[in-house]
Amino acid sequence: MTSPADQKASSQSLFDLLISETRTLHSIISVSKTIILFMYEIRRNKSRGNHYSDMNGKVYSKDYSE
Repeated sequence: MTSPADQKASSQSLFDLLISETRTLHSIISVSKTIILFMYEIRRNKSRGNHYSDMNGKVYSKDYSE
């Protein structure tokens, strides 16, 4: 039979494992979200064609004819 001290150490290590797994999962989700948002921005900018926007969101057209 295990002593209460052994049980406490075992549950503490399980708790530490749970915390580290949760942190790992959180970082994986965060990186995935960043990649998805980056891909969305690229797609959105490609579909805009000859237009670009400034920092305020105002859209300009690139006109190369002079």
